[in-house]
Amino acid sequence: MDVRAALGITEIYELHQKLSNILPDKQAREMYFNSITEQGIDLKTDFIRDLYQEEAAQRKQLKQDYTPDCLCDLFCELSDSPRMILDECAGTGSLAISFISHGIKEVICIERSETVFPLLMFNMAIRNVTGWLIKEDITTRNVLDAYRLSSGDRYSDIEQASPPWQQMQTVISNPPYSLTWSGVPDSRFEGYGVPPKSKADYLFVLDILNRLGENGEAFVLLPHGVLFRGNQEGEIRQKLIQNGYIHGIIGLPGDMFLNTSIPTVMLCLRKQKCDGVYIMDATSFARKEGKVNKLEPAAVTEIARSYKERREIPKTARVVSMDEIETNGYNLNIPRYIDTSEPEVLPDLKELVSDILQTDQEIRKTEQELAGMMRELTGGSYQNDIEEVIKLWS
Repeated sequence: MDVRAALGITEIYELHQKLSNILPDKQAREMYFNSITEQGIDLKTDFIRDLYQEEAAQRKQLKQDYTPDCLCDLFCELSDSPRMILDECAGTGSLAISFISHGIKEVICIERSETVFPLLMFNMAIRNVTGWLIKEDITTRNVLDAYRLSSGDRYSDIEQASPPWQQMQTVISNPPYSLTWSGVPDSRFEGYGVPPKSKADYLFVLDILNRLGENGEAFVLLPHGVLFRGNQEGEIRQKLIQNGYIHGIIGLPGDMFLNTSIPTVMLCLRKQKCDGVYIMDATSFARKEGKVNKLEPAAVTEIARSYKERREIPKTARVVSMDEIETNGYNLNIPRYIDTSEPEVLPDLKELVSDILQTDQEIRKTEQELAGMMRELTGGSYQNDIEEVIKLWS
């Protein structure tokens, strides 16, 4: 299906203006939604994301890496069947859509980008959800705009309103990686320290914990550097571990995103103290499909089940004690705890000796043939030298 034709556009840049004009008007909005759904568009996946990230995503400036379907499904299967979810740094809403396709109808989405926000509103309203869409700069906690969504007959009603503050039981996020920010401290960082200006990764982690209720769970996709980088990030990581909030880490391979090859790790957080960290190297679960790595549905289910059961898998996953992590200086780099190397296979001794003898026989045969050819040489002053060489082979 031609998605552009279904959306009534020829170029992706036209979609932002089209949605900005249509979404505020209920009648125009629902007529537009009807025209799209009547063409059989599959609402179980984020078709807007696929179009936008191919042509308009700003990886360099805004670190926009949109979550592929298999990772969206992993977020969903890792969670404990929530009634409502908060998707922080929602982008076009891919993560939330995965939960919606599994029956979740109450969502809160936070997104900063002026360009992406109308696409997010479209994605949520056409799926008839209840909840909030909040335009917020998380680095400064500045709320720029907010909209209340209420489930209607076919599509969500949209009303501009001030969002309530509430703590959540389930938070999901694929934030922009290593984003620069102002470095201005606030209450979110109390007891942990301020993340470095050059990398806001732990800013998002601490913001999510601030929004998380007691016994709540959060799943955050981040670059592997958050596991081992030192200085301010090392101090924050140590306190998170000592508080028992990091329940698991799941290492994922590179080449899972369209516009970057960076490998990622899933941080599994809980506002409930744990006795150890479940560490998994899930790279072997991925399969190459064209230029990207993907997780098949069976692999997603296996990873999620293993995490929930804290199952030990040789060379793949185990629960690591707090004492062992402390011994390693609170460094969570996965190879420190999961040895994926295979032992060197030693050759069979009989076969090795047989190969040596066969090689020796071949050398002797070659030497004899060469000696025969040298005896046939005539003339010149080098005949004596030839005889000396032949004696060495005798």
